[in-house]
Amino acid sequence: MPIFEKHCPGDSRPGNALNAARDYLDGKVKFPVVKNIILNECHAAARELDSDPAAQAAARACGQSSAVVHTLSHSLGLYFYGAAAVAYDRVGTNETAEIYDRIAREVCADITAALRTIAVENEPNPAKIKWKC
Repeated sequence: MPIFEKHCPGDSRPGNALNAARDYLDGKVKFPVVKNIILNECHAAARELDSDPAAQAAARACGQSSAVVHTLSHSLGLYFYGAAAVAYDRVGTNETAEIYDRIAREVCADITAALRTIAVENEPNPAKIKWKC
């Protein structure tokens, strides 16, 4: 969100998707509400940002993260688009593959560490992901 807000101040659509996903997890809204916001707000914002790769990737990271409440494999999008957003925000789009790889490793390690701090040990109902990529 900080990268998106930096590039698109005042555009609340990706934040709306994250909030809707939280509301769904709290039982406040049904999934069709969340899906509508993800598709028609968050991803719509991303589609409008072809000229700003950092903001576009940040919006997609928010959309994919929000969609995890529906399909767990969307969590991969957080890593991919999150790393892209950080890299494009830091160094633009004309760097070497080595620079992007270094930033991606750093961002993915940070995301993993953050997720581990909130992970539930011995989760009684672990996620069951159908990996059919």
